[in-house]
Amino acid sequence: MAPFADTDKLFAASQYSGYRFLVVRTAGDSCTGRIVELISKQPTTSDKAAYSVLAGTKPFLAGLAPGPLADFTGALLVYSPSYEYEAGLAYVSGALQPLRMAPGPDTCYDYYLVGYDNTGTQVIHDYLYTTCTGGIPGSSGGWGGATYTGGGGGGANSTLSPTTVLVVPPDTPILDIHEFLKCFDINQSATLTIYVKQPVPGTPATWAGVPPRVGHTFISLAQNGVIRTFGFYPASPRAAVAAVTSVIGDDSQHDYDVSITTTISPSGLNSVLNYTYGSTTNQYSLQHYNCTNFGIDACAQIGLILPDIQGNWEVIFSGSNPGNLGQEMRNMTMPAGATLDVTGGQAPLKSGGC
Repeated sequence: MAPFADTDKLFAASQYSGYRFLVVRTAGDSCTGRIVELISKQPTTSDKAAYSVLAGTKPFLAGLAPGPLADFTGALLVYSPSYEYEAGLAYVSGALQPLRMAPGPDTCYDYYLVGYDNTGTQVIHDYLYTTCTGGIPGSSGGWGGATYTGGGGGGANSTLSPTTVLVVPPDTPILDIHEFLKCFDINQSATLTIYVKQPVPGTPATWAGVPPRVGHTFISLAQNGVIRTFGFYPASPRAAVAAVTSVIGDDSQHDYDVSITTTISPSGLNSVLNYTYGSTTNQYSLQHYNCTNFGIDACAQIGLILPDIQGNWEVIFSGSNPGNLGQEMRNMTMPAGATLDVTGGQAPLKSGGC
């Protein structure tokens, strides 16, 4: 772990102090390196304090679930050796918070620190800086990315392994799903949309990118101006087969490539709601029950039967996945009353109250 030259000038004109490090991890003859930026809300953070904070994030940098960080308010940003954003953490008074990257126009990106208290109220939304280097994928999580092997000049290893982090928790976990969905009237009809973000739009690829990601499947309910969009996630970065605790995430404005929308009856709405409530006790398993299983099964509650094609993550394991589902949806004959969107875009923002 070594600081870059002039790292103390990283945010010289900001209320934040910034430190940039090169962090290297070795295993045998392999060497994995990342650029790590530590952004502190306290403009007078010392070099010693910066090293202490960075040391506290070692589990995350090793691909494990992050934990609390005493009294620290700020962000940790992880980049590839070619300075492409890969992962990030945000903290408010030591508590782990969602970190969101807000895209600016063209190829420029504005970086914000967004933090919430334990009631879900946003307490921080501070601009950090803007870059125009491009190439920032909109995902967060553990390293999981390229490995550089010594002895042969180096090069990215794009294959998967059982320890590769493929899925990460939601930016905005839903702490109380009943509260989140309470504004729907089960005595009225509603609209259901299933969205799919494919790893490679227009193909059945099961994963793509560095770090590799598997895409996402999620649903939205709308009724009389009330809109809620949500999906099924692991509660911690998920590498491969083992089942872990799950969480439902708010997928407002999540990108998608293909969707199907249909009107559902009051009884259908009630069935989807009850299915969603019950799913909170399910464990997340990329192989056996993931976001795509959740979306397919939710649609089955209203009689919308979607193809469930099992795709392979190389030779490690197989399961339902957004790549195959999205491609099957593109080629489906729509049932009566359903509409297909292959243009893609962003899911709607959460709206409406009661």
